[in-house]
Parts: sequence; structure tokens; C-alpha cells
Amino acid sequence: MGRWLHHVKRRIMLHCWHLSIVRPKTKEEDEHCNRTVDIYQAVSSPPVTDENRNRPLHCSYRIRVRPARNDWVVFVRFTRMRVGEPSEDRKICIGGYVQIIDGYRDSNHSNKDDPGHFCGEIDSPKTFVSETPHVKIVLHVDSYSHDTFLQFDANVEQQQEVHARYGQYAQLYPHRRGTPVQGSYCDRLFHGCAPTRCFVQSPGFPGIYPRNLHCRNNLVVSRSVVALDMNAFDVDGLRCDNLLQCFPRPVTKDPAECPFDFVKVYDGPTEESPLIVTLCGRGRLKSQIVASGPEMLVEFVTSNVGPLLNTGFHFKAESIHGETETEYEFPKLDSNGTCAITKHLRPGDVFTFGHLRSWYPVNTTCTYSNICPVELIKSAALTGVCVGLFLLCNQHRKNRSLKGTLCWAFLVRSSRDLRNEILSGIIRFTASSDEEVLKLSFEFFRMERVTLCNESLKLYDSPYRDPSKIMSKLCDINRPRTEHPRSIYETSGPGLFVEFVSKMGSLEGASISYAFEVRPVNVVIRRNNLSGRTCSRVFTPESGLTGLLTGQPFGDSNSTSLSCNYTFDATRLPQGRVRLDLYTSLKLSSDCAECRQEPLYAQVILSFGERICFCKSTQRKPENPKNINK
Repeated sequence: MGRWLHHVKRRIMLHCWHLSIVRPKTKEEDEHCNRTVDIYQAVSSPPVTDENRNRPLHCSYRIRVRPARNDWVVFVRFTRMRVGEPSEDRKICIGGYVQIIDGYRDSNHSNKDDPGHFCGEIDSPKTFVSETPHVKIVLHVDSYSHDTFLQFDANVEQQQEVHARYGQYAQLYPHRRGTPVQGSYCDRLFHGCAPTRCFVQSPGFPGIYPRNLHCRNNLVVSRSVVALDMNAFDVDGLRCDNLLQCFPRPVTKDPAECPFDFVKVYDGPTEESPLIVTLCGRGRLKSQIVASGPEMLVEFVTSNVGPLLNTGFHFKAESIHGETETEYEFPKLDSNGTCAITKHLRPGDVFTFGHLRSWYPVNTTCTYSNICPVELIKSAALTGVCVGLFLLCNQHRKNRSLKGTLCWAFLVRSSRDLRNEILSGIIRFTASSDEEVLKLSFEFFRMERVTLCNESLKLYDSPYRDPSKIMSKLCDINRPRTEHPRSIYETSGPGLFVEFVSKMGSLEGASISYAFEVRPVNVVIRRNNLSGRTCSRVFTPESGLTGLLTGQPFGDSNSTSLSCNYTFDATRLPQGRVRLDLYTSLKLSSDCAECRQEPLYAQVILSFGERICFCKSTQRKPENPKNINK
């Protein structure tokens, strides 16, 4: 009997010991780990016990919103977190992770298939703002201990109350954030985009953005071009929550600095379109991002793993420039990255050209080529304060080799800018004829930002880029005059080449806003008989800005020695300058005394006394003019 009682007692004691290790574990996990959470209820990770210490832990918290409505926005505020740490390549979380599943049920837009992983530590509260009313938080730890913890609470608001995301009067603009693409979590389509009506944002804005995202925002405007204005930007701007260890990373456009989370903006509807810029960091851009046409793609990519720190971006998109679409002809970058306009001008044509209004990369060149249907005239240049042109044509009857030589022909023109008033002249030793030249003037020339001539507009007296034919280089420190009287730039022949050059690139168009008018004009021909008493003249701005003077064929049997003085005087103009474009078949000579022994020579006397002489004709029309700059 005693032996039997001892056996029963032993069995009962063993049974009680078995219950003591199972019941407490189930109770703790039910109360602290896997459960549904109501709003305004604080949630903490389970306490560390002997049963879960150094063991794997996996918890799931479903946030319940009642009544369930699609216009609820869930705010999950994380007050404490230290769970695992990200690997250097951001591919895995080491030791544990937190997942935020937005749209875990009853939603057409969800990240539940692959929500990515948050890990690391926060020192201050961080908030996730949901895109759907159904949010679930998952906590996983490989080895649970006191060094791992998570604490959060949740509340809800209606969409129209979340002004930072939906703006004012959200009910009037239901598609301000675009139209969601069915079956995706964050792809959106934008159409129209009147000012203040299109918000391109990261998922979760203005809160923490999710992990493992690949979002595509397609923008299409009805007129002109689409532009983005950055209101807020924090994409991988912080990599830890300790400002003593991790300083905020400023916004960068260098793709090498954006290996994990980044925004890419394309000049077109797909990833095959030209890439405008890659962005990451924290801060603001000083400029808009302007596409070359009505379509743009904004792509947002985040790594699978990352910290619970960064709040994403908010762009305002709009259509711009539509009001001036028909007034000017603007250059555009084509699919090959080139930028050029070529016009063949006929008498009576007038064209007005504008600046590059869209983005362009570093070392961009845009060209405007304007050609009249006549042969190009070549030029050279001479500049001084006040130039006296002294021409001597001594023809002797015995010297028949110079029969038919023209002594000179010249065109006087004037142009002005803010610093210089220029009186220009062209000296040509060619036969006279009616010719078409091109006149350029600026309607406006404004500087949007200082570049110290890293962006400039070059004008060439040629139908192509010829450094020897440059008329002017305009930039922020050398501007043309746009008030009356305007600066006038006139070619010596039928070709004009205008080149915009940027060494720095831009996201929103040129730093120089300008519009210039180009028109062909007939040069007024003045034929004057050469005589010893009537050939000398003085030219000032008051006597006319344009004119052509040509000599008669010289060298017949009745010819006598002839000496003519032509004076160009710009002293009446503020900061007056004289420019001479000289064409001659004579050779430049360093010895004026030697030239005076020749039967035909030309002498240029500058205001400070320096003399330049030409003599010894080559008997040919000049093809390569002498370039003289003083």
C-alpha cells in the first residue's frame, strides 16, 4: 500500500513540474507580443525573462482603427527602438529588424509582399504616416536581451486634416498627390499639374519612408514644360540618430554619393529617357528642376535595409513657360544631348530667339546659326579709344601693275553695352556690291545668378564658330544694353553664329535669361568719287551708324596722287570705343617709313599715337583678313 501511494505521488509531482514551464510562456507572448492594438494605446516589446532571454523572438502588432474608413491616416510614433544593425551594404539587418507593413489587408495598394527591414537605434521619437488604414508592425530578434527594445503608440486622423501631406482644401483636389496605379504601392500618375495642384511625395511623407521601395511618378502637363520645385528633401540624409557621430549629409547630385536611397529625375516618361539628376541627402535645392518637354519621370528607390530616420521628399510640380510659347523660339536638348537652331533668313524675315529654359548638363553648348543666302564676308578687328584712319593711294602712270586697285571700302556701325559704347568700322579692300548683313539686338538680358562668365553668350561674325570672328562675349560681368538705345551687333556678311556655353550645367535653364532679335538688312552703299579735296571724312555716332564707302577703280591714265584721311571719333559716347574690321590684300608692315615709299599704302593712327601700316599688295582679293587688336 505504501509503495503504491509513493508511486502516485511521484507521478503527480512530475505532472505539476511540466505545467510550470509551459503556462507562463504562452501567457507572456499573448499579452506582450502577438496581438491587436487599439489606437492611443502604448505598446512595448515583451519584458526579458528567463524563458525568452538569448532566444529568438518574433512579434506582430496589428493596429485596429474603428470604424474602418479608407480616408483614415494612421500615425505610428516610435518613441524607443534598438533592434539589430544594418550591414555595410544595406542588404541585411544583423541581429534583428522591425517591419512596417502598410496595407496588410483589404487594400489595392500595399507593401506587404516585401516591406523591407528597419534596424538600428533612435534617440528621439520618429513617426510613420501610413498610406492605408491597415498597418502592422513586426518585431524580430535573433537573440532577445535587455539591449533590444521597441516602444510605439498610434493615433489616426482624416486625410483632410493632414495638411503637410494633402495641402489645404484637400477635398477640392482629390488627385493632388496623383492617381495611384492599381496593384502597386507607390506608383502614381499626374496629369495637368496647374500651380499648387500636384504634390510629388515619398510614401509616408511627412513621416519616415518605408524600405525596399521602387516608386515611379509619371508627370504629364498639357502645355509647355514640366518643372519640379523642392519643398522638403531628406533621402538618406541621416545614417544614425546621434548628431555627434553622424552629421546630416547635404543634398548631393553625385550618383556615387547615393548608393542606397535616392531620387532620379528623367527628362521623359521612362527610365530610358535622359537622366536629369540623381539626388540624395538632406536640405534644399536652390533651383527648380525643369524638363525639356511636357513629360517627366520621378523615380524613388530605397534599399532593403536602413535606419528609421529619414522623412523623404515633397516636390510641387507645375507647367511653366506656356504664356510665352509663341513669342520666341527656344533651343531644346534633343535625345542626343545636342542643342542647335539653324535659320536661313530671307529679306524681310525677323526671328526672335530665347534662352535655354530647361535643364542641361555640364559643358553644354547651344548654337544659333543664322545665314543669309549670299556669300560670307570675312573680317578682322582693330579696337581703340579714338582711331584716325589715314589712307594714302599714290598711283604713278608708269606703275601699271596696280591698275584697277580699289583703295578702300568701309562700313560704320555702332553698338553699346552697360560698360562700353562702341563705334565700329569695317575696312575692306574688295569690290563694292549690294550685300545682306544680319543685325542682332536684345529685347532683354537678365542674370538669374552669378557665374563669373562660366556661362556666356558668344557672337560670331560668321555662320560657324570661328574664334577669329568673335564680336562679343556676353555674361554676368559684360552685359548688352537693352534700354534705348539698345546695343546693336551687325555682321559684315550674311552669316551670324551665336553660341551659349555653360561650364557648370543647370537644373532649371540658363543663368542668363535673354531674348534677341535677328533680321537681315541691306547695307546702304555710298559711292564717293575720290578726289584730293572730298575724300577725307570724320565719322561720329551722330553722323550715322551704318554706311558703306567704296573707292573707284584707280590706276587709269588720268590718275594722280591722292591722300585721304578718315577719322572715327567715339569720344562723345560714355566710355566710347572704336572697333575696326579691316580687310585688305595689303600686307601688314612693321616699318611705316618703308611703306611710304610704296605706290599704295594704308596707315592707321590710334589716339595714343601708335601707327599701323599696310603695303605691298598681293594682287588678290583677301581671303584671310589680317587680325589686329589694340
